[in-house]
Amino acid sequence: MKVVIIDDEKHFLDSLAQMVSHHFNDLEVVGTALTVEEGLECIRSTDPDLVFLDVEIGQRTGFELLELLDERTFSLIFITAYNHYAVNAFRFSAIDFLLKPLILENLQEAIARARNNYRRNHLEEQLKVLTQSLGNIPDQERKIVLKGLESFHVVKTFDILWCSAEGSYTSFHLADGSTVVVSKHLKEYEKMLSSSRFFRVHRSFLINLDQITRYDRSEGVLIFKGNYPLPVSLKRDRMDELIEKL
Repeated sequence: MKVVIIDDEKHFLDSLAQMVSHHFNDLEVVGTALTVEEGLECIRSTDPDLVFLDVEIGQRTGFELLELLDERTFSLIFITAYNHYAVNAFRFSAIDFLLKPLILENLQEAIARARNNYRRNHLEEQLKVLTQSLGNIPDQERKIVLKGLESFHVVKTFDILWCSAEGSYTSFHLADGSTVVVSKHLKEYEKMLSSSRFFRVHRSFLINLDQITRYDRSEGVLIFKGNYPLPVSLKRDRMDELIEKL
């Protein structure tokens, strides 16, 4: 895979280029750039398979660079020193990112994902979700990218009824009756959705409080909009907390 690195910190750029060349035999760094203008020229002249792109490039941003490109057919890994809120926006979009300072293990994981998603990463849709997540939009309009086992989904978080743990996978049960299975642990989505109206009602279930119509204590069943039932055995403290939140 041909790699381009764009970052306005020369020492970081050189360090990342050295790490890529030293640890990944099948990756070739074909160009580096310190500015948006240099980055555009580098991408256009080398046609890379993978781009590492800094979020803040001097007084400009990596988003501006992407807008200036006619085509975005490469896999993308953002480099960011943003705060935790902004990092969560990257998770919502399923666009990969690396935090400064760089850790080799994180780089290895990001490149492994980039290999799997090569030219199949639906970058346009992901960038749209990322831009919306970085803005101040209502919870009902917030979207999340779910990379299923065979396909790619962009859904509103409001339309998620509940998420269930399936070993190392998470199943998303949606308001239209469909289910999307993603190869990530439920705990990751619990953190991601913590600022929205989601509640870990059980170690196996993360539920959308805004989609619940009632809880039948005697039957131990949560009923969601659309009359979708979820049998769940609640401990007393979790039941009390659920009732309080509802």
